[in-house]
Amino acid sequence: RESIRILAAHQERVPMTTVTPLVTFPDDPAFSGATTASFGMDGLLSTLASQIKRCDNEIVLLSPFFEGEGFGRLADVLLDALDRGVELTIITRYLSDTDSHNYHVIQSFIDRVVEQGVTSRVSLVDYTVWDDSTPMEKRTQGGENPRFTLHAKVMLFDSRAAYVGSANITDYGFGRYLELGVLLEGAKVT
Repeated sequence: RESIRILAAHQERVPMTTVTPLVTFPDDPAFSGATTASFGMDGLLSTLASQIKRCDNEIVLLSPFFEGEGFGRLADVLLDALDRGVELTIITRYLSDTDSHNYHVIQSFIDRVVEQGVTSRVSLVDYTVWDDSTPMEKRTQGGENPRFTLHAKVMLFDSRAAYVGSANITDYGFGRYLELGVLLEGAKVT
């Protein structure tokens, strides 16, 4: 009883963070018998969808690359979250380049957001910083390299859980490449 009391007191003073390893297996015959459970991991896409469904307040999605089919795997649960009143912030690059792939994928999602009437709950951030000397016509995905941009892949769920890993929001990230990440839950996320 004393040990239980001391352990409980310690956990109150030093909140713990839970770490769940996540994986996407490639569509490769070498992985045909593999399951996430056999590796002691959870599936990336299913975990992200579950976390989105649990959100009450805010989702922050940070990814350098979006692709229609991959983002489509999360779009419906994100739209449901917006209907529940959840705020969504998408941080990516090349949104000011109307010819970029990210622009078209995100715009297609925004069209659905507009149809649902929840545009006030979505914020877009283009983290693409150019040198002043870069001409406007070269500030494109196929043009010059930006001075600063992002390569991180992170999703925050109500500041209580965070995904950090290698997967972009693409079909390859959710089904074709070997991707690894973790879901962090607890005090350190806050």
